[in-house]
Amino acid sequence: MLDAFRNVGQSWVAKLLLVLIALSFVLWGVGDYFTDRPDKTEVAEVDGTPISQKIFQERYKQESERYRQMLGKDFTPQMLEQLKLKEQVLDALINYQVLVNESKRLGLQVTDAEVVRFIQGLPVFSDEKGFSKQRYEQLLAQQGLTPTAFEAQVREELAVRQLEQGITVAPLTTPQEVAALYAISEETRNVQVAFLPAQAFSAQVSVTPAEVEQYYKTHQAEFKLPERVKVNYVILGPEQFAAQAKVSEDELKAAYEKQKSNFTVEEQRRARHILISVPQDASAEAVKQAQGKAETLVKQLRGGADFAALAKAESQDPGSAAQGGELGFFGRGTMVKPFEDAVFALKPGEISAPVRTPFGFHIIQLEEIRPAHTQPFEDVRAELENQVRRQKAEQAFDAAVENFKDVLFTQQTQGLAGVAKEFGLQVEQSDWLTRDGPAQGVFASPNVVAQAFSAKVLQGKNSDAVDLPDGRVLAMHLAAREPAKQQDLAAVQERISTLLKEQKAEALAKENAQALLKAVQAGQGLSEAARAKGYQVDAATVSRRNAEQLPQPLAMAIFKAPPPAAGKVSVGTASMPGGAFVYSVDAVNKPAPDTLQAPIRQQIADFLQNQRGNQAFRSYLQTLRAKAEIKVYKDKL
Repeated sequence: MLDAFRNVGQSWVAKLLLVLIALSFVLWGVGDYFTDRPDKTEVAEVDGTPISQKIFQERYKQESERYRQMLGKDFTPQMLEQLKLKEQVLDALINYQVLVNESKRLGLQVTDAEVVRFIQGLPVFSDEKGFSKQRYEQLLAQQGLTPTAFEAQVREELAVRQLEQGITVAPLTTPQEVAALYAISEETRNVQVAFLPAQAFSAQVSVTPAEVEQYYKTHQAEFKLPERVKVNYVILGPEQFAAQAKVSEDELKAAYEKQKSNFTVEEQRRARHILISVPQDASAEAVKQAQGKAETLVKQLRGGADFAALAKAESQDPGSAAQGGELGFFGRGTMVKPFEDAVFALKPGEISAPVRTPFGFHIIQLEEIRPAHTQPFEDVRAELENQVRRQKAEQAFDAAVENFKDVLFTQQTQGLAGVAKEFGLQVEQSDWLTRDGPAQGVFASPNVVAQAFSAKVLQGKNSDAVDLPDGRVLAMHLAAREPAKQQDLAAVQERISTLLKEQKAEALAKENAQALLKAVQAGQGLSEAARAKGYQVDAATVSRRNAEQLPQPLAMAIFKAPPPAAGKVSVGTASMPGGAFVYSVDAVNKPAPDTLQAPIRQQIADFLQNQRGNQAFRSYLQTLRAKAEIKVYKDKL
């Protein structure tokens, strides 16, 4: 139950985080993305407004770090490539500017009062007393923003929101639409499935040398070994500068003072509770009974009954009852609001009156208060030193990248020895690489492989510096190259023979599935007909929500099959690599209308409404983008 409390409480935190993420353009200074910069380097233009390469890279780095923190030890740089994060970041910036242009064209206005109200409502700028002007100015300064610039950006963002909200208002859904979607999602089907594995027919097929040779002649491209290369490479990253970064005591103390609010630990409270469970939509009589029982328990507790013993005997919270209702320490924002308000209104040892939450009625005893406090400098010194040292290393790295590129260029025909010596790097060598083949480590990035096969590298010159997903840069020089070549028949004939046998066995499986289908259509039961042939038959009740237990071709066929007529079954076949299926749909079970309760009906209606609104906005944005003049410079990404 404690997990349930936290889940509900954190859902509000999650919503707040989503708001802040949506505001990430503002908090990172979206105006800066569209400033004409002296270097004139840009990754894109939107109706003549540039998106600079420098700011794009900063945003990409921030988004990469967000994924790194979110995924923790599960994070790998390859994930960013799979997510196409660079394209996502650029696409978001282009979309935003298109919307900014449209909101200006429409003359959408945001008042000063709306800007102030919005900023003062952001928790990031608040302390325990509410909105803090000092914290506001401090956080903006850390982002390199003035209040005036930030407020202008908020005004722009709110104008864009006005535009979005105006588009996402969709027509209300009808009760019939809600009922239809509910019926589809909750429908179940009673099915029988016979599987005919291709392997069962392998002994019945053979392949001749002539067939192998013919396949080889007509599929030459399948047996061509691609061009491949090996490269020597070096990687420059902030870690090269970490040992050189000197951090003074004064710098650490200044960092501590600047971030002091980050080292404040909020007040924590430890409590026990007894839950008398009652659903939120329970009848008035059920609520009255639960409340009455809770009030009786309160009287017993205030009369001297042992809280832990009573919790073990009476609490309906399976997560804490066995521990005497113990919930441990928690802070604000962890539990649902009524529960939290009650806990933070109690004094140690006090017992609350029954408190109603979505889970039922709670009786709470506050056991201990751990006051809010700020961690002293000495306790966080090591953390601050690592942070400051990392920042200095990153600054030194950023300053060194241009020199790294210059050395690569001036020594481009001399290999990597010079750049390795100057920056204290180790020259390493890759395995064989192909343009489209799988690769490990830094070469899992398509951008790195593309550079390995660039004209410069193939001509024996140093590559350009390549940005890696983790923020480091890599350079390469050709070590070895093999041109593409055709494999001869002798090298691949066994592979071809195996492939042709598999194809023939799969074809036989499909033929036998059709024969079995005809027997069932003639009136024989699927189970009886299949077992007579030695095929396995399984029976199950499936729904669209648990259909992942079935192979996709089979699931699609089952749910496309018409409901069976009275006394009949609906039969068909499906196939996939490895075999074929014959299925029968014996019954289609629709949910009873009275199971569509009001809360579920509202959830479905909200879902349909949101889907329509989001689709309308996507279509609108696509229209705006089609009208805009957008130039993308992929070589700058």
